Amino acid sequence: MEDYAGAHEARSKDVEALLAVQPPRATAAAHLGGIAVECRLRALVVHYHRLTNWNDLSGRAKDPKSKQPIARPGHGLLNALQTMDAIYRRAKADSLLLIHLS
Repeated sequence: MEDYAGAHEARSKDVEALLAVQPPRATAAAHLGGIAVECRLRALVVHYHRLTNWNDLSGRAKDPKSKQPIARPGHGLLNALQTMDAIYRRAKADSLLLIHLS
């Protein structure tokens, strides 16, 4: 399994470096920032469902996807969020969060 948490940390540092130069490299930072968010969400999915590999059965008890295979989320940030029922239900309370992720 990929190290999504490590990738998130590395891309976050890249964003900071790109914004620290003069002039700031905002377009590249925004692109890498999106990748950092995507990596973090994938790390959360892996942890949430207690996965060793994609397509393993979810190990999260009391979740609608419990004991179902969890596929690797695509690049859609909302898709990754929707994979985690408890977190998605909380996220729906913040419509701006969902708008920004979409």
